[in-house]
Amino acid sequence: MPEPIKIIDRPLSQDVFNAAVAAGYTPLQSRIIAGRLGDEDAGRVGLLVRPPLSTLDPPDRLPDIDIAAEAVARAVKQGLPLILLSDFDCAI
Repeated sequence: MPEPIKIIDRPLSQDVFNAAVAAGYTPLQSRIIAGRLGDEDAGRVGLLVRPPLSTLDPPDRLPDIDIAAEAVARAVKQGLPLILLSDFDCAI
């Protein structure tokens, strides 16, 4: 029998929430951000949520980027829809 689904509320940083609202995010977006970042990040909400491109890893350092590029090119040529999903802290 599968385990029941558990929903665990993340602790929210009120400082991060306030900083996100001040930066123009909606209350829902701010709540999500405040659940992901800690109090120490309140002054860096903008940089952490929308980092400059210069801080991102170069594409050639991404694992299997050649396979992904070929799949995207094939989908574009065939007129297929594309969905890109990413998360900076995801682990494989």
